[in-house]
Order: sequence, then structure tokens, then C-alpha cells
Amino acid sequence: MVMVGSNPSGQPFEALWDALGNLEDQVTNIELTPGPQGLPGLPGEMGPQGLPGETGLTGPPGSQGEQGLQGISGTPGEAGPQGPQGNIGPQGLRGPQGLRGLRGVQGIQGIPGLTGETGLTGLPGEAGPQGIPGPKGDPGDPSWDENRVAELEERIVYLESLIVDPPPPPDEFSAYANFQRSLSQYFSISDADQVGLDITSDMTLEAWINISILPQDGRNYPIFSKGNDSNQGHDVSYLFVISNWSGVYKFDFTISSNGSNIMQNTSNWMPSVDSWYHVAVVYHASLGTVDFYVNGLHHGDQIIGVFNSIHNSSTGFSIGHQWEGSPSGYGDNFDGKMDELRIWNVARTQNEILSSKDIELTGSEPGLMGYWRFNNNALDSSPNGNDLINNNNVTFLPY
Repeated sequence: MVMVGSNPSGQPFEALWDALGNLEDQVTNIELTPGPQGLPGLPGEMGPQGLPGETGLTGPPGSQGEQGLQGISGTPGEAGPQGPQGNIGPQGLRGPQGLRGLRGVQGIQGIPGLTGETGLTGLPGEAGPQGIPGPKGDPGDPSWDENRVAELEERIVYLESLIVDPPPPPDEFSAYANFQRSLSQYFSISDADQVGLDITSDMTLEAWINISILPQDGRNYPIFSKGNDSNQGHDVSYLFVISNWSGVYKFDFTISSNGSNIMQNTSNWMPSVDSWYHVAVVYHASLGTVDFYVNGLHHGDQIIGVFNSIHNSSTGFSIGHQWEGSPSGYGDNFDGKMDELRIWNVARTQNEILSSKDIELTGSEPGLMGYWRFNNNALDSSPNGNDLINNNNVTFLPY
């Protein structure tokens, strides 16, 4: 607002003039805020359509011209010329077209309202917590090539160990038992005296062995045995031997589920004489599998389809002799050295076997049913007290 003129005199007018000046400053400094968006204007009404003009009158048709006179016939000799055609009368004039009515005036378009202000954009919500990852998929069974490579790698390690004789047991082992097959030497305990050796489910058998002479064809070198198999009866539980089948040397873990149905689980193995080996067999009852180990390494293929339980034999337990209680001529005896014999009622893992094979145990390990160190005696170092009888004077020798 711009005020024109000078300030009139007089106090009332001066006060009014100052008030108007202040109002002008406020109007000048005010910040206009856009109002809300106006409603769209109504469309203007359409003007009325003009009336059509009247149709002009049609003019009358022009009169037809008169027909020309026919020419006079010539003499018969020559034809007279044809007379000219008569003129056509003029066409009548067309009446004028009627005027078109005026077009109605279009109504004035309404003025659009002002655009309202856009609302503020809301802040984005916080991201939700990350979902828990799903379980890892089954990697699937290894291919034949993977199994074959793993088997060949184990075989390479084993063959390399044959280049140089395996080292003797650690210095912690002070003595071992020396068996002479020719003297039928072995250790035993009756079924009535033993505790915890009637194992019918998972089992692990471990021993350090050193063969003096390889078994002859058809002979067995027994390490552990519980049961009796002869023409006088069958009462078999379990048997772990080194055998010779037509010149092929094998591990042989034999079990029965009812005392008479014999199942032999074997894996070829060619030991060297006068060399120490740690050997083990693991029986997994629920899985029906048998695995052999040499010096802590898995040996051969896993045997499947094995009985899911072992018969509880009433025959005694023996080390270095096969089928305790059988008549003379049945069974066989070990020829060589043994040490650190252990029998468990659990299926031990390869890592467990590998980590403890070179050390003496405390004897209180879970699942240990019998443990013979052969440190100048055949006493059991497990809590079960399965002390063995020395048959035919097995000797103990220092390393």
C-alpha cells in the first residue's frame, strides 16, 4: 500500500496517520502463506443453438425450346442436306440458399482455484531385523571319485609307512606281553568272573601288535575272543583275528546274533613281521557297520549289512587264543607281541582312536570295559577288575 499526500496537522489526524503507516509496514512485511487449493470452477453454460435458416424456394424450370422445322425432302435423285438441330431452351435459375443460423456463444470457463501446499513426506520406517538363515542344505553323498580319491590318499600314507618299519610305541609303555604259539600261551577269564565283557551292542577293540611269524594258510592269530565254536556246540559272541585265506592275509571280525549264525567281516591286510602296528575294529550296532583302522587310519571299505546285535555268550573271554573252552584241536593262538589292549562298549571315532593310541589311559574313561597295559602283569586297569589268568606262562619283556 502506498500512501499519497502529506501528514495533516492536528493530533487526531497525526494518530490516524501513524496508525495507517504502521499498518502499511505490516502489510509490506507480511509473508503471504498460500491458501488451501480452491475448488475447481463450474463449467460455463453452453449457449443455445441458433435456429437453422429457411430453405430457399426452387426456381421454376425453364420452358423447352421449340423443335426445329423438318427440312423439305429432296428430289428422289439426291438426298437433301439435313436441317440444323433446334436450339435447347435455357435452364431455369436455382433459388438462393438460406442463411445458416448464428452459433451460440460458449460460456466463460471458471477460474481454477489455487493449488494447496504439498504435505511433508513421512520419515522412512526402520528396517526390520534380518531373518534367521535357513538350515544348511545336505551336501549330498560324495561322488565315486571323491570316495576313490580319499581311499587312494589313505593308501598312499599306508604304503609310505611300509617303506620304513613303524616306530615302536612311545616311551611311556614300559613292557609288553610276548606270546609263543608253539607253547599255546594266552590270557583268559571265565564268563562268571568277567564284568562288562558281554558286550551286545556298540563295541571298539584296540591293541598294539607285533607279529613274529605270519600265520600259515588256514590259520588265525586271535587277538580278542569270546565264545565257543566246535562240533560240541556253538556259543559265539565276537572274535577279532589276523587270518590267512589261501595266502591272502586279512583282518577278520566275526560275530553272531544268536550264538550259531556266524558272520565274518573281513578286510585284506598285509602286515610285516617284527613291526609294531596299532590295530582297531569299530562295530556300530544300530547302523550295522564294521570299520577297521591301522595306526589310526581307516583301513579298507566300511562293511555294511552287519547284524544289529551280538549274542551274549556264556563262554569265557580270552586274549591271544580263539574259542576259550573248545576241545583240543579247535581254535588257535597268537604268535608275537601285544600291548595296550582295550575293549569299549562304545563305537569310538577315528579322532578318538588316533589321539589316544600312543598314550597310557587313566582307566576311568567312559565306556572302557577292559584295559590291560601288560606292565609285567595281566591286571585290568579299568574299574571292572577283569584280571586275566596267565595260561602256559606268557612272558613280559621291557621295550
